Amino acid sequence: MNDLMTTDRRERPAEAAAVAEVPAGSMTRGAAAGPGRGARVISLVRLHLLGLRGPLPFLLGLLLIMGAVSFVSGSIVPVSGFLTGAALAGGLSGVIAERSGINRLLASLPVSRAEVIDSYWAVAMLFVLAASALYAAIGLPLGVLPGDLLDVPLVLIPGQALGIPVFLHFGRGRGLHVWVIAHVVLGALGALVLSFRPIRDLALRTTTGHCLLLALGACALVGLWALSRRLYLGQDQ
Repeated sequence: MNDLMTTDRRERPAEAAAVAEVPAGSMTRGAAAGPGRGARVISLVRLHLLGLRGPLPFLLGLLLIMGAVSFVSGSIVPVSGFLTGAALAGGLSGVIAERSGINRLLASLPVSRAEVIDSYWAVAMLFVLAASALYAAIGLPLGVLPGDLLDVPLVLIPGQALGIPVFLHFGRGRGLHVWVIAHVVLGALGALVLSFRPIRDLALRTTTGHCLLLALGACALVGLWALSRRLYLGQDQ
């Protein structure tokens, strides 16, 4: 095990440094206490975020540049595009690196696989919330309508939810192709369904339609979460 951990630290220095910065015994204490499942998931989320601290100053600098471009041009597109891309990359970074040394490090910690997969979902949702909040903070002064503030989360939520099980199953290379194809297919199907005016009016212009969309979205999220758990629990680490 010591040889494996040493190899993993050489392969993934950022993540190894993040492991070293997690407070000593925090995960062990959580594992020992029966009701400490939430604490263990939070510790894993912190571990994932610590592994991303390297590119954070660069990303914040880019956000400032994109914000300046948006204010000068009067268009929110540079900011929305940047936030969407950064949130997708950050939120899926853990699961994209799942077959690398970081996952062998996670397998050596006193946490369950279910808690690891829950931490992947928690990180993804944190990036959705952060990107949505930044989009609102920058977009509202630029005249973006409150209803249009849903544009970024509506792109990010299915992107993250599809990405986690896809990258878990197919890995980084094939997973990226499958993930893109799945978005194209779903987008085409959505456009086809909404091309029928009665369905479009029901879905987009009535409270009943909004509730149905939310219910379908919630069911899809639960199903994808359960699928990602099943895939991860069945893998050999």
